[in-house]
Amino acid sequence: MKNHHQVLIIGGGTAGIMVAAQLKKKNPKVDIALID
Repeated sequence: MKNHHQVLIIGGGTAGIMVAAQLKKKNPKVDIALID
C-alpha cells in the first residue's frame, strides 16, 4: 500500500465515488485514495 497519493477523498458514499470517477475520467493517471 502506498503512503502518498495525489488526491485523498474522505467518504465512500455516492458523492465520494462520483468525485473519484470524474477525476479519473478527466485524468486516468491520477492517483486517488478513497477512505470510507
